[in-house]
Amino acid sequence: MGCGQSVTEKKVPPKGVPPPQGSEINSEQDSNSRLSVAPARLCNVGHVAGQLKSFQQRRSQMLVERHSTVTSDDIYEFVTNKPPSSMNSKATSILSTKSERIPYDTGKADHAVIMKVLQFVCGRQHPPADAPISYMEDSLAGSMAGFQGQMTDEIKAGCMDMQNPISATFWELEMMHPSSEDLTLKVYEIVALVVDKSGFPACMVDMNIYILGDRSSGFTLDGVSEISAEKVDAEHIETAKVVANDW
Repeated sequence: MGCGQSVTEKKVPPKGVPPPQGSEINSEQDSNSRLSVAPARLCNVGHVAGQLKSFQQRRSQMLVERHSTVTSDDIYEFVTNKPPSSMNSKATSILSTKSERIPYDTGKADHAVIMKVLQFVCGRQHPPADAPISYMEDSLAGSMAGFQGQMTDEIKAGCMDMQNPISATFWELEMMHPSSEDLTLKVYEIVALVVDKSGFPACMVDMNIYILGDRSSGFTLDGVSEISAEKVDAEHIETAKVVANDW
């Protein structure tokens, strides 16, 4: 299955950044929610193309509602099972639709791929990181190679004073099969905790990551929002510092 065609609304590419052939660049900033949308690449071939487009459009509508109602602090408290401190009834209702909040598990093959994609988005370079072609489909790795820096900049732009983003951990909110025609294709909705190498600041990153077999076949960077410093657990800050030592 090939990749490279975006299924979101076409936008004008950033000045001076030509898109890979057959792809589109999507960029959006919302000053209130600090929502950033980076280049999206989704497998979109043959009979599954229409289903994937419809699926992503529904996901985009859900994300808009969530980002307009639920704060990054709300999400962090939700995934870490803390009592909500500020959530209104609508925010609680939106998050309650998520039946899962599965933490990153190093023993799960799909989670290992997701973490490598997160590291890529945060700017980890090869080497020492694994080559993107080892965890992304060939066409995806090729088309995204020129946009790694741009995605890292999106994370920095969504989190004031972020200089060296480190993917500390993530939580799986939902796993779905976006196409009834191809049940080997899975999409994970995840939220990731990204912490600066220094230990501050921190932000929540919203992504959809598509996996086909043992590789990512596409992903979207859907939202970046800063977390209040006092909300972040000390263990997560320490985890980020440990991970940073390996970078």
